[in-house]
Amino acid sequence: MPARHARFRPTLLIGLALCATLAACASRPRTGFRPEFVGPDSAVIYVYRPRAPLSRSPAEVYLDQQHAGTLAQGEYLPLHVSPGEHHVRVEARASAARRVEVRPGESAYVQLVVRRMGRSLSLEETDPDAALGRLADAALAAQP
Repeated sequence: MPARHARFRPTLLIGLALCATLAACASRPRTGFRPEFVGPDSAVIYVYRPRAPLSRSPAEVYLDQQHAGTLAQGEYLPLHVSPGEHHVRVEARASAARRVEVRPGESAYVQLVVRRMGRSLSLEETDPDAALGRLADAALAAQP
């Protein structure tokens, strides 16, 4: 009987290793935040969504009424814009909008805050230092 159990151990170990490898391949790689180049005649608005345990549904992001991408937990979306006033809106189970003004060569950081399990959304413009800390391990969101 001990010989029979010895045969199953390598098979079990190989099976566990295969499951771990497949799980790692299936998960989306986390690339971390990479700042975009901002020229003197342009600006960037970063819309980001920190991880939250009870808000799993993705949010659609719109810039000046045009679809800009989809934002999941732990992701950010860089929106290249001309300097001036822009309108950022998100739609999920609820919606939120915010006016953002950027100057030439600057970046603005807008955090999507999800409350009440996605039934309440808000967009909050944040300080660059605070935003960079929250963006450190964020992944780049898919853009259309």
